[in-house]
Parts: sequence; structure tokens; C-alpha cells
Amino acid sequence: MKIDRRQPLVPKLRFPEFLEDSEWNYAFVADLINTIIPPKKLLSSAYLPDGCFPIIDQSRSYICGWTNDNDAVITKQLPVIVFGDHTCVLKFVDQPFAQGADGIKIVTANRCVSTAYLYHHLSCIPLVPKQYKRHFSTLKNQIICFPNPKSNEQQKITDCLISLDDLIATEEQKLEALKRHKKGLLQQMFPSLDKR
Repeated sequence: MKIDRRQPLVPKLRFPEFLEDSEWNYAFVADLINTIIPPKKLLSSAYLPDGCFPIIDQSRSYICGWTNDNDAVITKQLPVIVFGDHTCVLKFVDQPFAQGADGIKIVTANRCVSTAYLYHHLSCIPLVPKQYKRHFSTLKNQIICFPNPKSNEQQKITDCLISLDDLIATEEQKLEALKRHKKGLLQQMFPSLDKR
């Protein structure tokens, strides 16, 4: 990916208080992250249906199981981004968790950007998995644009996107509750032809 330096590097939409701020900078993801090595990787046979700590893997489900194994838990350097090396799934994790099996990379931002900002930026340019191969090297070669870290613009962008994520989650919960309610009504409003 190349940046056209003839045009100023500024977003089309900017909060009013930052309209007069300088252009944004850019860097490769590889230059903005540190990789975290988990203390232990849990096999799927060790997953519990409930427990003290969530297990996070590269599946689409945010949590794939639970564990009570304190020795497997990542507690430092939170929040982190979990990247599915084969699936390209991105997850923002801000609570202690354990890594499930293989196939994920755990990263945190190391300079210029916050981890939350990096997660949202990566989410807007998602990688598409190509067969069942590793994609972390492709992720590291992506270019991230970011405002001056000394300004509050990154935080303002992140706060806005997090509040939208929270609203979406709330609306999804309401939708699921309505679906359950409808299912219950349907079961009660129509007679059953079950054999008696």
C-alpha cells in the first residue's frame, strides 16, 4: 500500500476541535506493536463450560470456553488485540484471559497509537483469509494512519467508536430478547399436534 504524499493526510470527517490540527502520520503495523507470548496455551479438551477466566481463540465467537487455570491467564499489558492468524478475526480484549490452542497472535500498541485506536483502525480495513494459511505477516505490512499522539484526537475517535459498539451490543441484546419473546408467544398461541 502506498500513501499519496501529494495530498494532505487528513480524514474526511474530523471532530471540530481538531480541524486546524496538523496532518496525520503513518507507520506499518509492525512498527506499532509488541507481541505478547502467553504463559500457556490451552487445548480444546481443557475448555470448561464456565469458570473464572474466558478462553479466547481465533474463532468468530468472542469467548470459546472458560478456565480456572491461573497459570494460563494473561493479566498484564491489557488491553490487547487478539488476531486469528488463520481466520483474520480481530478481538479487543481488556480483561484477563487465557489463549485457546494455537493460531492467534496477541499484540499491544507500543508507541504513537493506543491499542484501542489500533484495533478500530484495523477493523475498518479487515484482512480476508486466503485459504488456511498464516496472515500475521500481511497484517504487519498494513499501514496505519494516526493523528499526533500529543493531541486528544485518538482518544476522541476511540471513545466515539466504543460508545457506538456499546449501543450496538445493547440493541442486539434487545433484539435477542424480542426473538425469544416471539418464540414463546408462538409456542403458546398455536395448538400443538404432538401425540398425546
